[in-house]
Amino acid sequence: MIFLDTDILINYFKGNKNIQSALLKHLQNGEDICTTTLNVYEIVKGFKYIGSEKKIKKLETFLNEIEVFNLNNQSMVEAAEIFTNLKKAGKTIGDMDILIATIVMQNNGILVSNNTRHFKNIQELQLTNWM
Repeated sequence: MIFLDTDILINYFKGNKNIQSALLKHLQNGEDICTTTLNVYEIVKGFKYIGSEKKIKKLETFLNEIEVFNLNNQSMVEAAEIFTNLKKAGKTIGDMDILIATIVMQNNGILVSNNTRHFKNIQELQLTNWM
């Protein structure tokens, strides 16, 4: 499964050719394209802030075509463990990124993000960048 991070979704909707082409390639290969409810929140929040109902409608159409994963109780336990390990190692990242990474790992997915700096310290996370 390929999970799209918020920055990838934003750039997809801005018409980024690299992302559009990579997405098409993975779809043609029969791979599942997904995101998380946390990413949906982040992107909708941004679109609402700039007052772009048109982009929200496009997003809703897009989300109807992919699977959107949510947190569960086990996610919270695993996320807390990741946070603790990173904090003890002196490498902290935002809670939202930890939660997104946890969902991706629980589903044996690959996270596509341009924010590799945020995620690189989570060693178990499979990470790639289409930018």
